[in-house]
Amino acid sequence: KKKNFIEDEADCKFVLLTKEGHEEVHRILSSRTLLYYFLRDFVGVEDEVAKNDSCQMEHLMSAETGAKFFQFMKDLACSCDATDGLHKKTKYKTSLDLCSYLTADEFIHQQKGDAHL
Repeated sequence: KKKNFIEDEADCKFVLLTKEGHEEVHRILSSRTLLYYFLRDFVGVEDEVAKNDSCQMEHLMSAETGAKFFQFMKDLACSCDATDGLHKKTKYKTSLDLCSYLTADEFIHQQKGDAHL
């Protein structure tokens, strides 16, 4: 409540996510997704380890670090062809299609969770 992420629903004991709460959920989901794929696909840890570690680390990543981390991973996994502006895969292989997102904000706002997580 102090961070304006939730509010009480009128006439009942339930709480609702505010707009800010939804944005925070998307930010945390994107952090977890990035961390999971980075640990699994870039670092090479086992799937279960990547799941557990990304779950523990997701809340600790700031919005600024998340945006820079997204760009770092995208730079490793994608290269832009200067002639047509299209992104092409590089030597780092990940099943997370980072090349289809122009910005970290676009990636964050499209997060709905991941089947692997």
